[in-house]
Amino acid sequence: MSQPVARSFLMSRMRPEDAVDTVEKAIYKLQIPTLVIAADSDETIPLSHCHTYANEIPGAELAIIPNAAHGFPQTQAELMAKLICKFLNN
Repeated sequence: MSQPVARSFLMSRMRPEDAVDTVEKAIYKLQIPTLVIAADSDETIPLSHCHTYANEIPGAELAIIPNAAHGFPQTQAELMAKLICKFLNN
């Protein structure tokens, strides 16, 4: 966020309706079980984008990790593993 050009680009993409465009315009075509894992305090990928991903992928599940920031794969690995195992077992 300290880089003006990168900050400008990111800030222009913060609207929920832009979320699908940042991943893929045909996200709704995904036909596989999908778990969207989100951090509730992520300053890079807004939670609204994660809600959009989960809503646009048919049958997707959304898991929100409380008190987690963008680096949650490193800081919340054990919780992520539990969420993924639970998802795969269902």
